[in-house]
Amino acid sequence: MSARAQLETDGFVVLPGVIPAVAIERLDRATAPWIEQMPRATATLLRYQGSDIPVHAMPDRDRVFAELWCDGVVDREFASLGFAPPRLLSAYVVSKPARSPALFWHQDWPFWDSPYSASTTPAMVGVMIYLADTHRTNGCLRVLPGSHRRRLRLHANLPTPHSMDAYRQPEGGPAFAAQPTEVDVAVRAGDAVLVDARLLHASWPNASLLRRTCITLWCLPGFDALPEPLQAAFNNLEADARFRSDDAELGHRVPAYRGSARPAAFERTPGEYLRDA
Repeated sequence: MSARAQLETDGFVVLPGVIPAVAIERLDRATAPWIEQMPRATATLLRYQGSDIPVHAMPDRDRVFAELWCDGVVDREFASLGFAPPRLLSAYVVSKPARSPALFWHQDWPFWDSPYSASTTPAMVGVMIYLADTHRTNGCLRVLPGSHRRRLRLHANLPTPHSMDAYRQPEGGPAFAAQPTEVDVAVRAGDAVLVDARLLHASWPNASLLRRTCITLWCLPGFDALPEPLQAAFNNLEADARFRSDDAELGHRVPAYRGSARPAAFERTPGEYLRDA
């Protein structure tokens, strides 16, 4: 199966060796202060994720994006899958501290009421760049292949993604449960995991003595071909959830829609367009 076919069929694909080791070292040094300065209250709220630092909102983010975006790395990887150069929506540092709990099952698609939610081709793809080797011991990614387009029983047992209900649910509840079809995605530092935003994913606890850091770029690989209501919806996301169009370096690559279509409704919970298994 080709990498493009795996992304469309399973909802994820691993691209090995995307970022060289020297760049990974620089990224680790650049993001470490952000992680270490995270307020205690935020760390407590995000104990399952570890962190959710919006790189796109950081004043000194340029040194990070020089490694990840501005030299064409992302464009080349999407081109290898047959996509046009993607628009860049947002980016986050997700770092699980040592001795931290598992992350619950969730998905990240924000427009489930759009008919495009049933599409084979992903509208929104997370490019997860890992700064260390990952395995089950230090909290590697877990995925449920095919769950981006097929409803599972688990969907009904999950809180709304990125809600207070999700952040405050008790450890070990239904959203943390092992699933019969789940797959561990263990990778090497510098590998990229491309994940369809609709895919159910989670992570194991980090039982090691070191933090495990990932930088996730949220990309829109076929923005110009999306239905206009979706283009308008991405363009209208709150400023703290996306890059700004006036960014000197990346402004020309953010979602931009100038038509008159009514934006698709923001909806985190899967509806009629997620078909039954």
